[in-house]
Amino acid sequence: MFCRTLRLSTQLRAISPDNLLKLSESQLRECELSRQKINYLQNIASVFIDGFLTPEQ
Repeated sequence: MFCRTLRLSTQLRAISPDNLLKLSESQLRECELSRQKINYLQNIASVFIDGFLTPEQ
């Protein structure tokens, strides 16, 4: 898991919903994320950007 997080943080530079959505599926797959995990992360990022979820929730 640490390896995945390190690869992902290297791709993103700063972890944020906007930066996550800028990455392609192939870039996220290079971080050893499954398609299902990519889908979860993209959906959560979209919900944050749309304002339906905040860090405090």
